[in-house]
Amino acid sequence: AAAAAAPEESAVHSRVIAAAGNTVRLIDLRQPGAVVAKAQHNADEINCLDYHPQSGYVCASDDSGAICVLRAADLSLFRKLHGRHENICAAVGFRPHRQWHLCSAGLDCRCLLWDFSKARVLDAVDTNALISPEEPAEPPQPEQQQQQ
Repeated sequence: AAAAAAPEESAVHSRVIAAAGNTVRLIDLRQPGAVVAKAQHNADEINCLDYHPQSGYVCASDDSGAICVLRAADLSLFRKLHGRHENICAAVGFRPHRQWHLCSAGLDCRCLLWDFSKARVLDAVDTNALISPEEPAEPPQPEQQQQQ
C-alpha cells in the first residue's frame, strides 16, 4: 500500500511520485503501471512526500526522523537531512515561493524550517512549549463534554 503520493504534472509529463515502505517510485500515468524511476534513499518507512514544481525537487520524511530531498526527474539524491528529529518525522512540505525552504514536523513535537540547499535548520519550534499548564493537552472526549 502506498503511504504517500504527490502529483508531478506539467505540459511534458503526467506523473505521480508515490512511496511505499522505504521506496519512492515515479509512475507515468500515460502508461499504467510504468515505473519510470525507483529509489531507496530513506532508511526507514516513508511517512510523507511533497513535490515542489518550481524547483523540481521531491522530499520524503521517514520513521528514522530523516528527510531525503530528491531530484524529481530521476529520483537521485540531492541532500539528506538528519539528526534534528529525535524520532519519526511525520510530515514534510516545501515552503511556497522559497526555492530552498522546507518544513518538517515530527512526533518529537518539533517543527523545523530548513534551508535544504545547505542542510541547515533556520528555525525550530518545540510545540510542547506552546501549551500552557492551565490548558488541557488533549481536547475532552465526547462523554466528558456531556457530563459537564
